[in-house]
Amino acid sequence: MSPDGEILILTPNGPTKLSTILPSAFGPAALGMTHGAFPVEEKKLTLPRNSSDPLALAALDAARKSYAPYSNSPSGIAVRGSGGRIYRGSYIENVAFNPSLSPLQTALAAMIAAGEPYSAISAVTLVELERSKISQKTVTEAVMGAIAPGLKLEVISARS
Repeated sequence: MSPDGEILILTPNGPTKLSTILPSAFGPAALGMTHGAFPVEEKKLTLPRNSSDPLALAALDAARKSYAPYSNSPSGIAVRGSGGRIYRGSYIENVAFNPSLSPLQTALAAMIAAGEPYSAISAVTLVELERSKISQKTVTEAVMGAIAPGLKLEVISARS
């Protein structure tokens, strides 16, 4: 980032501001938003019951850090890999709504970066705001059915 908060892109001629490369970019300001996804503003979400389950708490933490200002449908996921390692993923909306990143996509990216195969997945918990406009349950079940067949997805509705 540059001192004025602009994203810098490395080019053969040196660092260049993204706004120079994309002078008419469509972003949150085009929809009247005052800022984008960073810095992350944590949502005040709670689970309907007290839980000490590390997977549920990790998914709740990811949901609190999701970026869903347009749909107001925060969600997060926690994927347990080998050795009990937990990968978190937060829903990240695109200003144009499509394509947004599902919480499962962001968790799987972390898992892949850590070098773990899909076969290491032993449990998955999704936390999303109850009565949201958008639910991640169906797409998560579809992807999990392809990469970890037979694994049951736990879905918990959070309250704001």
